[in-house]
Amino acid sequence: MATALKKVNWDDNLVTDIIGTYEEISAYIEGHTHTEEKAGAPPEPRELEDMIGRVNALIGRARAEKVVRVEPVAVEIRAKAN
Repeated sequence: MATALKKVNWDDNLVTDIIGTYEEISAYIEGHTHTEEKAGAPPEPRELEDMIGRVNALIGRARAEKVVRVEPVAVEIRAKAN
């Protein structure tokens, strides 16, 4: 759900891992364009089990409690005029 995006623990490394995993899963789907290297026998059950574990780990990373980053605020102090 798009409304749940605000709950995602956003991290550029997480995004990179999600994209890589998405591309790898896409290679398993018939009807997608595959490289000759990927065209061939379907994945073994063990490969799919490993992929499920990786996807579940990515979901866990995305749902991890967000770290609130506080940006420093510049404060201007003015001398009181006499």
